[in-house]
Amino acid sequence: VTFSPTNEFFQECTVLDLNEDGKKWQIKDHEGENYFTYQYGNEDADDWLIFPGMNLTAGSYKITTDYHTRNYPENFKLCIGNDVTPESMSVEVFRRENYNNSTPVTESFTVEIPASGVWHLGLYAYSEANKFYIYVGEISVEKLDPSQPKAPEFTIESNGLESKLMFTTPSTTLGGDAITADEVKIYSTWDGEELLDPYIAAPGSEQTIEFEAPDFGEHTVTLRASVVVDGNELFS
Repeated sequence: VTFSPTNEFFQECTVLDLNEDGKKWQIKDHEGENYFTYQYGNEDADDWLIFPGMNLTAGSYKITTDYHTRNYPENFKLCIGNDVTPESMSVEVFRRENYNNSTPVTESFTVEIPASGVWHLGLYAYSEANKFYIYVGEISVEKLDPSQPKAPEFTIESNGLESKLMFTTPSTTLGGDAITADEVKIYSTWDGEELLDPYIAAPGSEQTIEFEAPDFGEHTVTLRASVVVDGNELFS
């Protein structure tokens, strides 16, 4: 399922201006592209954009979108819930706080849907007053194969640009079975661009890679794992 930021689609959404300041989510063109957009107000943001329902079966899903801000730090998150109310938004997809990056970043997230039924995506803006813009692009929702590997867990330590990436390669699949492949390949990105050459290690192993960060400031790093099963490369 893919949700595109068009005016036609926006008419099907539920817009909640909880602080009643007249500043709401909208569709806005930015540099030639339409985005789900929140524009600043004189009060702290408290605004939801809840999408129409989609039928999902229980299991693992990959949710992919792109997002950026404009000049000021912003607070926003993407959730999934089983109704069109803030209280129902029980599954958090991702959260960004004090996020300030004017470069669009495309990122994928894995979430677990606990029960089959109708579910709604919800975008929530909660920036402090008098910030600027939050932009979120097209959002896609894809059911994952339980034989795919789990995503690797990782942390980063930095001293200036000198950095260490520490991660554990997955040892199990999304379905909970042990990975039987001898090798797991790790792919990394920095603000959506390739960061390091693909790295190969054994399942369930702890790894440390030293590298020089491309730039100072706040950035988004992602890691993705893959294994080869019956000649097919399966990704987290």
